[in-house]
Amino acid sequence: MCVILVFVLVGCTEENSEKEIQWKEETLVIATIIPEFEPYIEEVFAKNYNKEITTKSIFTNIDEVNNHWVDLDEMIDDYLQKNRDVDLVFGISPEYIKGLVERGSLRNLSEILDESILNHIAPVFSEPMKKIGEGDLYAVTPTIINNYILAYNKGIFEKAGIQEPQNGMSWKEIRELSSQIVEKTDYEGFALEFPMDDGQFFQVFLNTVYPARNYQMENGKVVLNTSESRQYWTLFADLYKENSKVTGEEFMNGKVAMGVFSANVFFNNEDLDLYGHLDKSELGFVQMPVTEENPGGVMWTETIFAMSKYSNNKEAIIFLEKVHGKEFAKLLIQNSQLPTYLDSDIKNLIKDHFGFDLTPALTQPGIVYNTPQFNISDYTTIRNMGEEYFLKYLNGDGDIETILAEYEKAVNEYIAK
Repeated sequence: MCVILVFVLVGCTEENSEKEIQWKEETLVIATIIPEFEPYIEEVFAKNYNKEITTKSIFTNIDEVNNHWVDLDEMIDDYLQKNRDVDLVFGISPEYIKGLVERGSLRNLSEILDESILNHIAPVFSEPMKKIGEGDLYAVTPTIINNYILAYNKGIFEKAGIQEPQNGMSWKEIRELSSQIVEKTDYEGFALEFPMDDGQFFQVFLNTVYPARNYQMENGKVVLNTSESRQYWTLFADLYKENSKVTGEEFMNGKVAMGVFSANVFFNNEDLDLYGHLDKSELGFVQMPVTEENPGGVMWTETIFAMSKYSNNKEAIIFLEKVHGKEFAKLLIQNSQLPTYLDSDIKNLIKDHFGFDLTPALTQPGIVYNTPQFNISDYTTIRNMGEEYFLKYLNGDGDIETILAEYEKAVNEYIAK
């Protein structure tokens, strides 16, 4: 499991209404997943809260966290039961929020936080979180890390006489648009991030299209040869080959019409200036392509907060509203981060600061990863094994169904050992 800076606010599911809670004001206690995250509380958030904060850690190190990849929500729930002085939790991934909600570990923030906060949380975070909470919000975050965006070169589309990309386009439509560019111009149509080789392209592809990496167990077996895998392995292999295996570097040098990237690629204009042929005024941005299973990307962030159901500390609410409000959003933008607080003023500040309209990365809802069904070492092995089989298909060494069946067989033989 990669190190994650995620604040999880563990909320309450008491039978009594949140409004009936007997609130008190005490020193705020935040539990971080590992000790290395405690300074982050002081350096980033405490300065804007301006009151004393006590921090403690749930696990002793990241290895201990990784040993509980499949039951981390259960471990956190147990910790909160035994440490009822904790108000907020920091350092957990979004995929564990669902388990904590189902266990009743978290307080319902929709009944606690001010509407001025709740009404301005960007859809990229609020919609997947509300889906987990069946319409209610049990976690919040001031910023998003994994927010993909589709960038395109306006000049290339104008020269080709082809309509520019739009929000809500499917990956199939993007491939068709890419093919038109290749057929009508001397440019390539599409690039995906910055892979160094074919194996890295496979890994980037998995990061981008969630159904392709949604490894599931059925009847004790890992299922990989699915209709979704066949569809997206084929589409992305073809998209990659049809565009001469170009990457984001060629896009940045003005040789490719479109590309999907993490929005943070466009945060630093000095970095973009390293690409001598990039005319930044020609760049446009829309939401990333969608699949039937997912209306966007995968929502992931390092700064989720949630509130323990055992907490009745008013200071926890004050803290949350402070670091999720408009003024803190302005500070995040000044430090070249995209906030989740979003209104018209913040949208304009984003455009002014970054020089681009990057708000499509915030307005597109996505999904949250499923809770892991494998420990981290097995998951990493399964994923890395896929490179060999993807390259076989990429190189024309078999049909997609046969290759995925071989991959599935090899993975289950590995798991059985």
